[in-house]
Amino acid sequence: KKPVSIKFENVNFNYTAGSRTLRNLSMHFEPGTKNAIVGSTGSGKTTILNLIGRLYDIGSGKISFNGDDISKLSISSVRDQITIVSQDIVIFDQSLEDNIRYADPLATKEMIIDAAKKAKIDKLLLERKENPVGPNGSQLSGGQKQRIALARAFLKPAPILLLDEATSALDALTEASIAQSLLKLSENTTTIVVAHKLSSIKDADIIFVLDEGSVVEIGTHSELMKKKKHYANMVNTQNKNSQ
Repeated sequence: KKPVSIKFENVNFNYTAGSRTLRNLSMHFEPGTKNAIVGSTGSGKTTILNLIGRLYDIGSGKISFNGDDISKLSISSVRDQITIVSQDIVIFDQSLEDNIRYADPLATKEMIIDAAKKAKIDKLLLERKENPVGPNGSQLSGGQKQRIALARAFLKPAPILLLDEATSALDALTEASIAQSLLKLSENTTTIVVAHKLSSIKDADIIFVLDEGSVVEIGTHSELMKKKKHYANMVNTQNKNSQ
């Protein structure tokens, strides 16, 4: 898998007529880099990920992978290049193993156990055996569901990795133990992280700060802290609230 260059050029998009979710948005996610998108609720962060996966088509402008306009590519060829770990996880009332296999129906049991180990859900996999996990995974905690999503990502790595609040339901210990696995998962990929916890994206190569569907700041963590504007205010507010 070779990392992909993702470009948004003057993208306009709205979910409903008369509203503007994204306005003239231009962004470039360089191949093989870790990018973070931050901003207040409703600023358009998750929308960007939805558009990359072609869950919706844009109103005007262009989104391209390695220069190819994605609206001219088949939806399956676009999605084959993407692994997504989000807070909205589809869980089936089947065994844990079947739920992980969803990412790659041809995977062997060994491959599934290996992916489960990397996502720190292998113990549960062995304990539950063939028992179904309940409708929408009702017998699992939020953290366990997120680890299923991570295991799926390990099972079928792709050149684009989208992480939408990917560890929001994990406790601090589990999150720390998965951090190394996530680093491994993002090797040789173009990674885009949407995170509410700003401490988790300090190491991003570039951070895009969104406000009402437009990019208002771009830079590394230290560059943006020096500017003492949007991003610095968000970080300082979070630090105060967590004390």
